[in-house]
Amino acid sequence: MTQVGWLAIVFALAFSAFFYAKYFLYGPGLDLLLNFQLRFGSTTEAVTARSLAAQQVDYGQGAFGASIAAYVFLPFTAVALALILKSPVLSYASTITLGAMSLAYMLQIYQKAPVAFSLITYLAILLVPRLKRVNWFSSSRWKLQRKPIVIAVVLAVFSTLVGVGLYVVNFGLSYGQALEAFWGPDIDGASQHRGLLVSRLSRLA
Repeated sequence: MTQVGWLAIVFALAFSAFFYAKYFLYGPGLDLLLNFQLRFGSTTEAVTARSLAAQQVDYGQGAFGASIAAYVFLPFTAVALALILKSPVLSYASTITLGAMSLAYMLQIYQKAPVAFSLITYLAILLVPRLKRVNWFSSSRWKLQRKPIVIAVVLAVFSTLVGVGLYVVNFGLSYGQALEAFWGPDIDGASQHRGLLVSRLSRLA
């Protein structure tokens, strides 16, 4: 990697460290993380908890910078390190460490979508070292075609499991309702839960 690439990684890590320290140590981030809750008995409880958590965040606490770090800079750094590090152990360790940092921010939001985003993103990044070991020039055509297919299937199955699981945990839906809410169209009352969520959010906005 060029010197510019390393400077970009250093900048991303420095940016993330600064705003994470500001938000989690001097802002409400750590308290929200320590008291986070994803499991609720109903949509009403989930929306109320999110609203109360959002009221603790104010301007100048580093929340916006921490969100940029969690959504952009940390995943970017994880991908870059997964590509340049020759040791699989170091590659996996860096991905897991940066993933845990991103997940920490996602958890204290008290929402299911950011958590799912973080888990799926870093699972995909964990697959990078396996792709690096493929000999793209000497491998057979079937092997080259099989790798993307297998990765796509793994990510699709994992995404479905995470999405359905978070619906069950976060909103207290049954597995059937969660599956329908995830894939749609909604049946058996899942749409009512979603409609209640939208109406509640509009009142709290």
